[in-house]
Amino acid sequence: MITYLTQQLDLPLVEASNLITNFTGTADSFAGRLWTIAAGGVLSQLGMLGLVVSALVPTL
Repeated sequence: MITYLTQQLDLPLVEASNLITNFTGTADSFAGRLWTIAAGGVLSQLGMLGLVVSALVPTL
């Protein structure tokens, strides 16, 4: 995430770090730590599944 914010969005490193810290704190207080981690894990696995499917199916 830091790499994306600093290279693609041209944010300074300090501002990118601050943005991630604020987002993490907001997500943690909104959904709770357990649900935030669980939802992130599920979304990560869905993304990996999408990558696998797109690599296996040549028409995609």
